This record gives sequence, C-alpha cells and structure tokens, in this order.
Amino acid sequence: MRFNTIQQCMSWLDDPKRRRLLVQEEEETGYRFSGRANWMGYGRWLSRRIKRPVASWKVNLLVLLSLYPTAMLVAPLLQRLLPDASKASLMLLSNAACVAATSWLLVPAMSRAYRPWLEGETSRQQTWLWLASLLLWITLLWWGFSSLSPPQVTLKP
Repeated sequence: MRFNTIQQCMSWLDDPKRRRLLVQEEEETGYRFSGRANWMGYGRWLSRRIKRPVASWKVNLLVLLSLYPTAMLVAPLLQRLLPDASKASLMLLSNAACVAATSWLLVPAMSRAYRPWLEGETSRQQTWLWLASLLLWITLLWWGFSSLSPPQVTLKP
C-alpha cells in the first residue's frame, strides 16, 4: 500500500471498516494479531547492555551532550574543507555527519559510561552526582566553544 500523506495513512489505520474486517478475520481463523514497537526514539541507540527501560529525558540529555560538540566542530570543518559548497549542501553534510557520530559512536559510548544512572541503579546522592557531571560537561563545552568563537565585528557605514 502507498499513501500520499500521513493523514491518509492514519485514516486508513483508524478506519472502523478495516477494524471490523480484522476482527472478523481473527474470529473466523482463530488467529490473534499482536505487535510490538520501539517507542523509545533515541533510546534504541543505547548500548545493548542496558537492561531496564530508560527515561527519555535521560537519553535526550546524552544526545544533547554528544550532538552539541559534534555540530560545533563538524560545521566549521566542512566550511573550510568545502569553501565553494552551498549552505544547503554544507547543512546536509553536517547533519549527516552529526547524526552518524551521535548515533553510532557517541551516544552508545556515553550510555555504557552512564549505564548505572540511566538504569536507575544509583542512590539518590549518586544520581545527583551523575546528573551534575553531565551538566558540568555541557557547561564546560559551552564555555570552551564560547571562548573559541571569534568576536563579532560590526561595520559602521
């Protein structure tokens, strides 16, 4: 099947006639449909060693911590390597590189390092220490990149 819009797909999935036919087929054949889905979003990139469900805000914090420095380094590097490329091309390449680095390298490595905190296997004090270490990393990265940024020059007419 092919749908032109998301709304068409959702309408088809929610259609009462479709549901009635599925129920009728299940009753006549004795077959019962069951399905599963991974609704964790970025959580699927976590290490296979993680055994408990992880709060999405924790995963998002790891993604932020890995995406921010990656984007800050990749974009200027690509601009220097490809000075004649269009902004749209640079943005596409930069996003592709950031997503690859984040999903295949950085978040899995960080999830292994922060596994006890992610799974909630820490005391209240340890939880705050893990969280403080993440916030410290974000602060240090921000401070470091802010220090490296060239000053803005405004030209007066």
